[in-house]
Amino acid sequence: MIRIKEVKPLDDYKLLITFENNEKKIKDMKPYLEKGIFSKLKNKDFFNKVKIGFDVSMVTISLISCLLTLRRLGSVGVGTIIAAVLVGTVLGFVTRLFGVKRDAILYPKGRISK
Repeated sequence: MIRIKEVKPLDDYKLLITFENNEKKIKDMKPYLEKGIFSKLKNKDFFNKVKIGFDVSMVTISLISCLLTLRRLGSVGVGTIIAAVLVGTVLGFVTRLFGVKRDAILYPKGRISK
């Protein structure tokens, strides 16, 4: 099973998903915005926090793993936790300001499978 390595919000309710094998795919979330809990994603600010949620989830899993196996926090420190929150916040800000231009430069048509 190939696992997700990273998730980044793109413009127009799309997500750039990077897998462990470095394959990248774009997932259009618009069809899901009218369904159940996904309707909360209509709020662009909330949608752009997907990176923060993913990073914080990964840090939480790391913390729990360290506590269960090492009985201490190991190498997961305050800097890791701060970075998980700040990286997503900065990415959301950049997406709001330069999302369309950034996507056109970084992900030209045909370069990423959909």
